[in-house]
Amino acid sequence: MLRAAQPVRPTDQYPLRHPSIRVPWNDTGWDGRVCENPSANTSCLILKNIGMTRDDAAETAVRGKSLDVLAEDRRPCCVGERGFFMAPFEFTRSKMHPYSEYSPDTHGHIRPTTLRNPPYSADAVPFRWMRTEQSDYLRDTYRLDLDPEREPKLSFESGEQWLQQRDNQAAVLDWYFGHVHPDESLCFFHAKRTPLAEDPWRAIVGVGLVRHVSANKEYEYAAPPTAGQLRPQLCVVTQMAPTIARLIGTPQPTGQSPRY
Repeated sequence: MLRAAQPVRPTDQYPLRHPSIRVPWNDTGWDGRVCENPSANTSCLILKNIGMTRDDAAETAVRGKSLDVLAEDRRPCCVGERGFFMAPFEFTRSKMHPYSEYSPDTHGHIRPTTLRNPPYSADAVPFRWMRTEQSDYLRDTYRLDLDPEREPKLSFESGEQWLQQRDNQAAVLDWYFGHVHPDESLCFFHAKRTPLAEDPWRAIVGVGLVRHVSANKEYEYAAPPTAGQLRPQLCVVTQMAPTIARLIGTPQPTGQSPRY
């Protein structure tokens, strides 16, 4: 079970903001089903994790099927890119830290972690603000508790571009998602590419009223971390009201928001 790193953050100290979350194109309306014609969906390939790993034959074999009837190893790779934010059911998936195998000395103790997605939800990380190059600006402008001395010394350059230490990550996550007020903030879903237009600008494909923002999720470990070992955050899960106006597609019926 995922552990909450700390209680859900208060929002009364932050002004209201409306987040956006990137999603891949999906020809079934992001409603929890695999694309009806996966191999024809070239728009989602623009996302690196999909373009490098999509298996057209495997996805065609389960086309149109709902995630809730598929074993995790048969689900399409777009699950990891929030391709099912309109799913009316809860599902779980396993999330692996990208450096757990690449850098076993610093991240090898981190284990695949089960992430729970309630109905009408999406996991999110503010990638721009998690970059180390933003730390000085965030600390000096917003007085966040960010300390570069906490960051580990890594042997690969790509790792040092991102905040790795738990307290630094939590400071940014709490600051960013503290601006997202349940029952007030709207969440905009955008696609980097759609089949409807050859346009470099990102297209808004849906918008929903935020009903709940989870606490920070922390990865699981092979054993309790010792002093000096990294304890990275995984993500924050944002849950929307079941009525989400999909700008490309049909609105969902109104109903009571599921309890998170």
